[in-house]
This record gives sequence, structure tokens and C-alpha cells, in this order.
Amino acid sequence: MRATTRSTADSLPRYESGPAAALAMRPDYPVYCFRPEVLKADTRRFLAAFDGKTAYAVKTNGEPIVLDTLVEAGVTAFDVASPAEFADARAALPSCELLYMHPVKAQSDIRLGLETFGIRTLSLDHEDEVAKILRVVRGMDASPEDFTLFVRIATKGEAAYELSKKFGASPLQAVELIDRIANIGFKIGLCFHVGSQIEDIDTYERALASAAWVRGRVDAEIAALDIGGGFPAPYAIDPKKPDRRPPEMEALLAEIQQEKEAWGLGDLPAVAEPGRVIVARAFSVLVR
Repeated sequence: MRATTRSTADSLPRYESGPAAALAMRPDYPVYCFRPEVLKADTRRFLAAFDGKTAYAVKTNGEPIVLDTLVEAGVTAFDVASPAEFADARAALPSCELLYMHPVKAQSDIRLGLETFGIRTLSLDHEDEVAKILRVVRGMDASPEDFTLFVRIATKGEAAYELSKKFGASPLQAVELIDRIANIGFKIGLCFHVGSQIEDIDTYERALASAAWVRGRVDAEIAALDIGGGFPAPYAIDPKKPDRRPPEMEALLAEIQQEKEAWGLGDLPAVAEPGRVIVARAFSVLVR
């Protein structure tokens, strides 16, 4: 039942409900179930609630049927992390914008992204990435001012999958990176990622405070702010654990916007990279 190509997507069997599918198939092996209308509804909720550019994180679920459905719901930008994701996103929407927001990239992947896929937005958290990107840009005989480099800031907080031990520059390092990037001529953005399935919503406020601190200590103009992902999906509650039900999507995004304004970042165009918050409810697995 799992579709891996667009040619098989339209031939998937359809059922009115999960119980109906289970009774009809009585599967001996797990069956991957997809609800496209749920995905469209959750995607449109996010697009309506977020005041900025929404770039779906393809790494969350890059199945062709998912990407096609997201495009039908109105998504026009994708957060991509590999050549395969470049191609998958463009197959779903040839005109889509690709944001290469993985902070550590192979030189060959950077070249492919910039030359073949026309990527003009990237993230980084180390000076080595600046050097790699600059080599490709000079090899293309392109102008650095045509590219926006988002400097990723490390954050601290509670999440099911915490990422700042692996990625992100300290605020002081971010200031130094911005100064170097500005001297080269690139446009500059600030970004962070609080982790996946956050458990402490104050993590966003702390990340915004760090972004404001960095912005206040550089002379370069900041073009945009990417608040990453981490938005929690509404999974079932484990009765054996404390009930830490996440806030509703709209309430969380409204709170982030308020904190963005409070920290003096309200003038910056915003970008978000939602993943599981819009795709999680659209899938389930039937097991015996």
C-alpha cells in the first residue's frame, strides 16, 4: 500500500476509515496509511497562522504523495538537506523555492544546489562553510550579494530531539561569522532550530533573545529571521507519564510572533520550517 512513486499514488486503495481498512485487508504485515485531506487541512492551518514564508522540511517525510499534496495545499518553498531532496521538491513543483538549511554541506552538494537547482538561500554555523560556499560562488562567476546566508545560532531548551549539541554557533561566534560574511558581500539572515517536538515552549523565547543579542552587536543589515521547526505534533498522551499536551498550533505561532515583536525583531521577514506538525496526523500504521 505504500506509494514510492507518483505513478502508483493514484492507484492506492481507499477506505472510509482505519477500521474499515483493517477489516478489509486483515494485514499480516504493517500497512502504511495516508490521509491526504488531513494533510491539506493541517498544512493550510499552518499557512494561515504563520506570518511569514513556510518552507516544509522535506526530511520529515519526502514521499512523492506527500510533497504533491503539500503543493496542492499551497506550499511553494521547501527546506532541503540533500541532492535527493532538491530533486524531489522540484519534481513536486518545478517553480518552488529551495532553502538549503542544513548547516554542514559537502562541497559537491553546494555546487549542485547552486549551479543546477538555482539555490540562493543557505545556512551555516562555521567559517569552513563560508569558505566552501564562496569557492562555488566565485567558480560560477556570481555575485555574493545574490545569495543569503543564514547564520545558525545554538539554542538551549527541552525537546524530544535536541539539536544544539550538534549544530549552531554560540552568539559570540555568530557575531564573528556575520562580520566576515558581510565583508564578503553576502546578504545575511539569522536562524535557529529549537529541536524536534519541543517540550518547553519558552525555548523559542530564549532563541529569539539570542537572535536579538546578536543583531544588536553587528553593523551588517539582517535580511530575515528563520525560526526553524520543532513545532510539536498532537500525539496521543501516555497515561503513565505527566500530561504535557502541546499548545495548539495557532496559539504557539501567535506567542512566537508576540515574542518576536517584544525582542525588537518584528521588522524582520520570518521563515519557518514545519515538519511533523503538519504531516504527523496524516499517517498511521495498521498492524496485526
